[in-house]
Amino acid sequence: MVLLAVIAMLGTLGMHILVPALPGMASDFHTTPATMQLAITAYMIGLAAGQIFYGPVSDRFGRRPVLLAGLVLYIIGMALALPMMSIGFLLFARVLQALGACGAFVLGRAMVRDGATPESAAGRMAVLTMAMTISPAIAPGVGYLIASSFGWHAIFLLLFAVGVLLFLLCWALLPETNLHRVSSLGIGGMVRNYGKLFGSRSFMGYTLGGSTIIISSYVFLGALPHLVTDVLGRPAAEATYGYAAIVLGMTLGAYVAKRLSRRLAPLAGVKAGPMVAIIGAVLLLLASLNAPGFLSMVLPVVIYSIGAGMISPNAISGAMGRDPTMFGATSSLYGVIQMGWGAFITAVPSMIGSQSPLTVATILSICALAGIGMLCQIPRQS
Repeated sequence: MVLLAVIAMLGTLGMHILVPALPGMASDFHTTPATMQLAITAYMIGLAAGQIFYGPVSDRFGRRPVLLAGLVLYIIGMALALPMMSIGFLLFARVLQALGACGAFVLGRAMVRDGATPESAAGRMAVLTMAMTISPAIAPGVGYLIASSFGWHAIFLLLFAVGVLLFLLCWALLPETNLHRVSSLGIGGMVRNYGKLFGSRSFMGYTLGGSTIIISSYVFLGALPHLVTDVLGRPAAEATYGYAAIVLGMTLGAYVAKRLSRRLAPLAGVKAGPMVAIIGAVLLLLASLNAPGFLSMVLPVVIYSIGAGMISPNAISGAMGRDPTMFGATSSLYGVIQMGWGAFITAVPSMIGSQSPLTVATILSICALAGIGMLCQIPRQS
């Protein structure tokens, strides 16, 4: 479980640790910061595209060999990035890195579900959720310390070393968990399995309902630098404190979900989080109608994030279902839908051309209510 948690951190680590180094990279590559931001965009494209394949392939051939193959791809991507020959070559390497790292998301969830009963799955998913929320919290600070002390090239050396170490640990320690492999794999089979999942009220309710609330908190994270500097007139560094507080809120929510999982089924557990989230959304809405301050904006979103953290492990556990031959495919589709739906939600402020406190508070309130509505569509026996 500890090794799976560390593996799950790999995907987000490779994205967030590079953010503080982007200005220095733009200078060295003689390009604009906006162009250098493509290093993050390329990574996200790889994360989104790769998830659709890992699950079904691991349902057929097993989790362990597919995870090891993903780690090899990640290591190759890192090795290609080390020479830094051009920005185009770097972006190609970043896509390869993400295609390898995204296996950690999919297969981490699937392997946890393989070895858990429906009753214990939510508690184990909570551990995975805590690991995946801690990584974005600490990665930028680690990236800043490395880049300022040794230069941004050292970040890629560190990620390369981490990839090699994880590969060796998985090779030596990680057992095969998929004991119910499907007999064949083909495009037709993948399409049929995904069709079953799209037609499942339980899967879609857990996936869309959970994702709507979980991902909507990123709307505030994306707007936070603007709110701090332009609305409040505060130093940009204060946004960092807001990020840390919100991520800690998600981690606390996942811990609460782990404790509650001993007494509540996933459906009951997933409905507890929205009640907390809606309180945070209403408090933010009330604050935005007045003259908001830093704490009056951040604290309601911390409450909202606690609710999101409570939802996440129960939503994943419920969405995974009870068919062991589809745990991989389910994990893949869950990740793809969450990322795609999340990309739409987080793009709404740009679509309407506003990142005001009232806009953000309204989006969070609507998402909390919509998420509750979607979760209520889940059949009671799920």
